[in-house]
Amino acid sequence: MRGMIYSDFDGVYNIPQREGLHTALVATPGSQHFREETTIAWDREILELLTEFIAASGFDFEWLTTWNEYSHIGAAAQGMNFGHMAHAPAQLNPQAKNSKAWTEWKARHILADQRANPRPFIWIDDKAPLFWREIVEQSTSAPSLIITTDSTSGLTREDVLQMVLWLQNLRSGDAAREL
Repeated sequence: MRGMIYSDFDGVYNIPQREGLHTALVATPGSQHFREETTIAWDREILELLTEFIAASGFDFEWLTTWNEYSHIGAAAQGMNFGHMAHAPAQLNPQAKNSKAWTEWKARHILADQRANPRPFIWIDDKAPLFWREIVEQSTSAPSLIITTDSTSGLTREDVLQMVLWLQNLRSGDAAREL
């Protein structure tokens, strides 16, 4: 079973700097949202756990983030030594006045991708699910896990454990159906 992880960046991996986090300076030239260089901070242990989960699950990974503008997510992922570069083009609404309008493109992308290729998925984001969770859950037929992170702490060990348990339950259900 090949599934999908759709993930934001800020508030999930890139979190406010504090002791114990790793940092890198990332070039973000031409951005309408960032300076020419932007410092990112992340928890290396969480990224390692996520990398292990991706390898064990066989799930694909796709970035859904404003960092997709000019492919800056590639520079950020390289800065974190995270090999996953696939990203959906950010379809930002320049007139968006709030987080709901600003994040709508993420929900539209997930819905379109699931219509074209229905498969189990995990959606990790700090803001978008607050507005779009119900629509995504009601409009997709595939099993899903939606994790809304706290933007100050990002993805946690508990979140990754929740992903592992969800996948185990999903796989045990698939095994039972095959019997």
